[in-house]
Amino acid sequence: MQGVVACSEDTAIVEAGISVAQKLALEVVVEGAETAAQLEFLRGRGCDFAQGYYLSRPVSQTDLVRMLTSRAAR
Repeated sequence: MQGVVACSEDTAIVEAGISVAQKLALEVVVEGAETAAQLEFLRGRGCDFAQGYYLSRPVSQTDLVRMLTSRAAR
């Protein structure tokens, strides 16, 4: 995922994967979004969901439940 913004071969592979998933009516979940540029790239190509260090470091189940509960209360 690191070279997706800078490397044309990586870009083509990611775009092809997203395109295939979309044509099969699948939701696209990408792992490894580590920068704002990568996330913007993925959004621009129709990626439905992303995960990675840019969005959040790994958290325990307890912390995840706490995070989701606090967001739902807003």
